[in-house]
Amino acid sequence: MNKKRLALILSAGLLAASLATFWFIQKPKLQKITDACSITKTKTAFDQAQEVEIVDYDDARDKQEIIQLFKDNWYWLISSDEYDVDYFLDTKSPNKYQPEYYGKMDIKVMLTKDGKFVGFVSYFKKNFFKGDLRFVAVKKDFRGHGYGKQLTKYGTDTLFDMGVLRVKLVTRTNNYPAQKVYKSLGYTEVSRDGGYVDFEKRPDKQVTD
Repeated sequence: MNKKRLALILSAGLLAASLATFWFIQKPKLQKITDACSITKTKTAFDQAQEVEIVDYDDARDKQEIIQLFKDNWYWLISSDEYDVDYFLDTKSPNKYQPEYYGKMDIKVMLTKDGKFVGFVSYFKKNFFKGDLRFVAVKKDFRGHGYGKQLTKYGTDTLFDMGVLRVKLVTRTNNYPAQKVYKSLGYTEVSRDGGYVDFEKRPDKQVTD
């Protein structure tokens, strides 16, 4: 496995499997999303209309839940047994072998108004021109409501707001539902290598509903 692939697998598989989990215990300061997908009322596994918001990751509250999520869904979330989830969370860095990106990872989480965790997205700006959408995951109880797509859109739009000219992501070649989601958001397949497929989006690509 090429090192540049290490840790590039999105939990997009959880979009395919319809996306996995976390749980948030305390309420952080809420940051509302400013686009159309910021607050959504829909049916959840609890059969209630829910308003969702995106907030910052909190280590004390969220870390163990995220670690367990990786353990339970390793195939879809990551590409190598060598990946260090603790390092990713503790340093907000994509990996250990690219120190130039130390501390540059943004980790955002989606939760309901009453504090139930829905999912998360992580991304970072690699350079002036390129952004990297690294992980997207949604809790099992909230599958099938489009939250993974919303998180993907949020991370993508944020990177464009940061000034990048293209956003890249990687998923598995057998993750067909996730690929459909990415294409609906204006991503285009640019290459395939082994069991992985690279997608890219530029800011002029149109998004379909």
